[in-house]
This record gives sequence, structure tokens and C-alpha cells, in this order.
Amino acid sequence: MNDGTRGYITREHGILVNATGSFDPDGTELKYIWKYGAEPTKPDNTTAKFRAYERAASIVEDEYDLRTKRNFDFLNYFVPDVSEKTVVGDGPHYPNETVRFRVKTEPYHFSKQTYYRDFGLGASVSNPAASVVEWRAVEAPKSRHSEPTEDAYRYVGTIEIPADELAGTSRPPTVTIYNEDNARKRVRVELPETDVLLEDETYWRNVSVRDLAYLVEKRRVKKAEVDTKQRRDEYLRQGYRVEEVNNDTRYVLEKRVKVRDAKYETVTETFPNERQRDMFLDSARAWYAAGTHQTEETRTRTYSNWFDASTTTSPRKWHDSSLWNGEHTGATREVQVEPAEYETKRKYRYSYEVRKTGTRTVKRCSLRFGCETETVTYTYTDTEYSTYWATSRYAYDHWFTGKTKRVKVRDAVYETQFEVRYKSQSTELVTYYEAARDEKVQEARYEWDGRSSTMDYAIARKQAAVGDEWRIAEEPVKRWTLVRTEVESRFWTPAYENRSRVSETTATVTGELVKQYSDPDTGETVERSEFESSEVTYRGARDRNEIRQNITSNSDNTRWCEVKAACSRETKDLRTRSHE
Repeated sequence: MNDGTRGYITREHGILVNATGSFDPDGTELKYIWKYGAEPTKPDNTTAKFRAYERAASIVEDEYDLRTKRNFDFLNYFVPDVSEKTVVGDGPHYPNETVRFRVKTEPYHFSKQTYYRDFGLGASVSNPAASVVEWRAVEAPKSRHSEPTEDAYRYVGTIEIPADELAGTSRPPTVTIYNEDNARKRVRVELPETDVLLEDETYWRNVSVRDLAYLVEKRRVKKAEVDTKQRRDEYLRQGYRVEEVNNDTRYVLEKRVKVRDAKYETVTETFPNERQRDMFLDSARAWYAAGTHQTEETRTRTYSNWFDASTTTSPRKWHDSSLWNGEHTGATREVQVEPAEYETKRKYRYSYEVRKTGTRTVKRCSLRFGCETETVTYTYTDTEYSTYWATSRYAYDHWFTGKTKRVKVRDAVYETQFEVRYKSQSTELVTYYEAARDEKVQEARYEWDGRSSTMDYAIARKQAAVGDEWRIAEEPVKRWTLVRTEVESRFWTPAYENRSRVSETTATVTGELVKQYSDPDTGETVERSEFESSEVTYRGARDRNEIRQNITSNSDNTRWCEVKAACSRETKDLRTRSHE
């Protein structure tokens, strides 16, 4: 980057700016204008090369001649790339060590010294445990600039990261180089990978115990007995503990009592007459007659009258299209005014004699003339029967057969009638008949009320047998025995007489603290030891051998981390902390 000074030559002059990211919300075509030390590099003016430092401007104009202008300070947009990133020292590293990284940027050169004062780079690391301990601009001899007299510079720095932060991570941390005046301009690169040993096991050896001290307490036990939870909790808040609980049963006689009546609402049905209500009540047993009520109602009624067409004249009012005074509808009908006349006839039967003549052939024989046939005429009397229909018998010896028939003796008489339709209106006092039923909307509520209690089940059962409204409820009864140990006096001593009175033991442990590490790349185990002295504390009484065994016992060789990559430096003192 330079300010356009003539005769000044480097391998890369100025800075290239691309304005095609500009846009108009209205969607119009944009025109690009460059001012001062900016020279377009394309025919469409979308990109330009800026030679100047202070006076460089970009103007964007839309189709409506509306413009937006921006002046640039290009030092705010300059960030050199990272040229080198190395690990200081050889690995692998122990988890409690600090890994140092060396970071260098590419060399850069400005045409004026004032630009160096206005330019600054910052550095940050993605791992929050990391720290940038050194970061500054230094001269960069033997850079790529064309003139040996040019003073090129680069930023160099040192980054420190705890080794256990780098153990087991899938990707190494990143370092970001950014422009201090415009943090959005930045370069981000990953730091190189480094080997970190994983802490595997820690144990003591050659342990000696000294400075034993015992805290001896003289105690007094206080006891209390209570039969309610409230009193028990009061003692518990005072530091007592429950030593014994005795359970028993109390039998409570409870009576079922009503605490709230059932609630009903009246539901009614209305009928136009008493007959319909009675029919409804016959089929609905839960309903009952609930009286009547009367209301005045105005009713409009339409009805028809029929008149004899042969004897009735049709006045004009029957043809004025008003039903209120009658209206001839044009409808006619035939109406019987005299019924047909009928009589009942009965069927009678009688007998009479008839004289009849007949012939027959006979055969006559003689010795002289032989046999011959002859036709002979004769007479006889026959009885015959006859019937007739009549309202009564014609002779006394005629008899009724039991059959009758209805015979018309005169036809019915009809007349032709025409219809006149009327409309009328009246106010009437109408009586309605009501039926009602009581609907339960809320049940009665009963509760069991404790009346008396006894510890004797036989007595409770005898009293509960009086009626179904009684029952026996069991109530557990507890008695708590609580105790509290109070310390009357306490003192430290190098020896004790009664082990049960020792509440705490302290000692100083001295020896080699051995730590084993594994190399995740090679699988090899590395052992490291150092002489340490630590104060330990135990509850109760412990002698030297017990303390030494506790410290060095294999059963106490805790693996500090199930997932070794998650081990932290905080675990290294686990062996030296207080033991419970």
C-alpha cells in the first residue's frame, strides 16, 4: 500500500476495491464513479485500484440520479497473512506445563512513517485458557520488497496455552489476527498440533509420617422422647438425631355426617291443555303437576263459510279482496241436504203341491199270444218350494230364511254450495298447564368425623357395630427417641487414651509423589516423580501405619480421570487433600 508518491516502486502497489456488492432496493441499474486517487480497472467501472491513502472515494448512482458516497481509510482494511506458526520447544509436554507458540505475519511496508503509527494489529486465541504474552511489530529484514532501503515490518508474538487444554482435542485452537481499528478485517489460522502426555496414575512411595496430632473431645449425650412430628422437628432443628422409633396403632371411631345438602333446581314443561299434561305425567313418573298460568294472547283466525248457491246472493263486499268482511274464493262443493231413504226386506220361503202326469212301459205275457210291451199313463202329486223378498210374510205358513237386504226406496237430495273465506282477530286469556320436576345439580356431601379414639380394637369394634354410619379408622402412633451429643471440651494432643473420643487426626506426609503419563501417539508410559510434603486430615483416629497404608495402598490408587483427555491440573493434588 502506498500514497501514490512518484518514483516509489514496490512489487505490489495500492489496493484493489470491488464495488459489485452494492445494490439498489428498487432494482435499478447502478453506475460506479471513482474519485481522487482511484483508477478503474474494468470497462464497467465495478473495480478500481486505490493509490492514495487519505483521499479515496467510491460513488454509486442509480437511474434516478440518486447517489451514495463513501470515503475510505484503507489502513482499516489491511491485515497481512500469517507467514509462520511454530511450537517453541520440543514435546511431548506434561499436562501441568505451558505450551508456547510463535506466530509471525507476512512483512508489510507503508510509504510514510505516519501510517505505521496509525496502523495496529491485534491477536486473539479461540481457547479461553490461552493468553497472548507478547505481540508487537518488528522490522522484517530480507523481505520481498524490491528496494533494500525499504523498511518492512511484521508482527510477531508468543502465545501460551496450558498443555492440558490441548490434550485430546479434535482440532487445535485457532489464532485470529485482526485490524485494531476494524475488527471485522481479520485472518484466522490454526495453531500447529503438539503432543501432550495424558496423566494416567498418581501414587506415593517412600512415605514418612510426622507431626501427628489428635483432636480429643469430651462428649455428653442428651436424650428426648416425643410423640408428635412437630416436637420431633423442633428437636431435629436443634441438632438432635432420631435414635429409635416405636410404632403403635390408635383406633378412631368416625361417624358419617352430612356437611352439605344436595342442591336441586326446578325444571318445567308447559302444555296448551290439561289433557296433554295428564298424558305426559302418565308416562313421566318423575314429573308432577305444577299449576297453571294465564296470558293474554292476540290471535288471528282464518275460517270458511259455505252458502247455498241456489238461494244465496253474492254481495259486493265478498269481491273486494279483503278477508276481514269475507271473500268469495270461487270454490264450490256438492253437499247432501237430505239423505237417501232405505228399507230392509226379508227373504221368505213357502211350499205348495203340484199334480203331475207321467208314463211308463210295462210288459204283458199270455199263453196264447205270448209277451208284449205297453205304455201306461199315470198321475202323481209333488211338493215344490219358492222364495220371495218382502218387508213381511204374505201368509202365516211362510217362513223367514234368515236373510235380509237393504233396498233404496228414494234417492238422496244434494245442493251446490260456494265458499266465502273470513279472517278475524281477537284477544283471549289463554291458560297453560305446567308440569315440573326437581333436578339434582349438586350431590349431598358427607364426611367422616372422628368422635372418639381408643387403643383397644375390641372396644372400637363394639361401638362401630351400632350402625352403618360408623366406621373404624386406624391411625399410626409413633414415639421418637432423639439424642444429641454435645461436646463439653476439646483439645489437641500428640497421643490419646480413648480412641472413640478422637474426632480428627492431622499429620504431615513426606515422600515421592510419582505420576505416570501415557503418550497418546506412541502408547509409551512416562514416569515422573518429585519430593513433596503435604498435610493430611482424617476423621477419627489414625496411627502412622494406617496413614501410610492409606496413602500408599493399591486400593487407594485412584485413576484420576476415566476420560484422560478431560483431566485437568486440579486433579494433581487429589492425593494430598483431606481424607474422609
